[in-house]
Amino acid sequence: MNIIKGNDIWLAVSVNLSEGDKDIASSIFYDLGCNGISENPDGLTAFFDGKKHDEDALRDAISKELAAFPALAYVQIEITSEYVGDWSERWKQHFKPFEIAPGVIVAPSWEAFRPEEGQTAIELDPGMAFGTGLHPTTRLCASSLVSILHHTKIPRPSLLDLGTGSGILSILGRKLDLGRIAAVDNDPDALRVARENLSKNDCADVEMFGDIRDVEGRFQIVIANILLSTLIELRPEIEKRSSPGGWLVLSGITHDQEVEISTAFSGSFSDAVIYRDGEWSAIVCRRRN
Repeated sequence: MNIIKGNDIWLAVSVNLSEGDKDIASSIFYDLGCNGISENPDGLTAFFDGKKHDEDALRDAISKELAAFPALAYVQIEITSEYVGDWSERWKQHFKPFEIAPGVIVAPSWEAFRPEEGQTAIELDPGMAFGTGLHPTTRLCASSLVSILHHTKIPRPSLLDLGTGSGILSILGRKLDLGRIAAVDNDPDALRVARENLSKNDCADVEMFGDIRDVEGRFQIVIANILLSTLIELRPEIEKRSSPGGWLVLSGITHDQEVEISTAFSGSFSDAVIYRDGEWSAIVCRRRN
């Protein structure tokens, strides 16, 4: 199949999956550079930038990752090309207002949504960057942030949002009246979309960085929603930016990775509590004084 490479062409990867396997497949697609996922009763369709991905190489990479899971080893992969406009309209059909944390509603700009009394609304357009808040790890991080704020006595604690994606957790932090907020993502497209979403929600004061090493100072709350290997690689940088007694939320991991990540951070953090959503986990712990 010949794929037209250009600004308007995307590779749509479709797989038929059971409900229980969708979370694992979604993680694989995002790890490989997926820019958005459309879910249906029979499976998933993931969208990859045609400028950045070759069809044959992408198919091989997906097959290799799926083969690591016995239930997914023989899943059939279908790849077609689609125009961005078609993908954008399809994505809008699947992105409706939803509750990401108790009392916090995320709504796209094209939906006429009015929050009820006591609700906090976040206006979010995912654009070509992932991170709508639909993924379980984002929900886990959002719920953890709300829970931390209910338990901490620190007035307006600071937040470092590592792997910000669309900026949703930074927006949530500003809506909840946190103090200094810094958002980090090494994907330029994600940073661009995050800035747009931050501006729509009157959060333009959030600091934006492409590398955690450029962030100065320490934070009372650090949320890192990224891959296991990256979490471990950045552990020294995360430790340097966590205030003594501060909170750390580690996510982007599955149940079988909990022990490895807990062990990696046990030297500087304690009192770990694990939360789960489907196949995914978030670990909340405290920085040792």
